[in-house]
Amino acid sequence: MKLRIVSAVAAALATLSLAAPTANAAQSESSAFAKIYLTMIVSQWTHWSPDSKASSHAGTLRAGKSYFHCRTKGELFHDNARESDWWLRTDDDTGHRNVYVSDVFLDEESWSRDSSLPWC
Repeated sequence: MKLRIVSAVAAALATLSLAAPTANAAQSESSAFAKIYLTMIVSQWTHWSPDSKASSHAGTLRAGKSYFHCRTKGELFHDNARESDWWLRTDDDTGHRNVYVSDVFLDEESWSRDSSLPWC
């Protein structure tokens, strides 16, 4: 009898964990990638999607060394005498997770190393 109850409880818990996403779903998405540190030369807006539209504005990533999880193709962006459609996913300095910044504001060393980031 006890074995049946324990089995029923275990089955119910397994069903609940499959049906309801965990509170850390966004966190686990980022932690699937290693953090690679690169340096931004200016502070810039972060975006919920890989584009520069004001409607996707999330927060701010300050100039300096920051970690990045991965990179993806997005909107072609022109600035800092560079042009790129690569967007880097990070967590910004205003508390937003899994947001994007263009790679055009990386310093020279980081610009040459951002290809080491995995695809998102």
